Amino acid sequence: MSLNLPFQQVLEAADHLSKDEQKKLILMLKQKLAQESEDAISQDQQRSREEFASGLCQPTTPEQLTRELFE
Repeated sequence: MSLNLPFQQVLEAADHLSKDEQKKLILMLKQKLAQESEDAISQDQQRSREEFASGLCQPTTPEQLTRELFE
């Protein structure tokens, strides 16, 4: 469901909710954002495992990483 409403319109609509509904909306948005973050991390982990398995990256030490960052 994609409504693509302007942000200001969404804020004004939220003003018409009861305080309990506003709290529930905030909780639901936080949960949605957290789930999206978890999904992105999971996808990144899977992609990293695939790259490692295919030989596209090699194990390294923290010292090697630090050296590469500052080169």
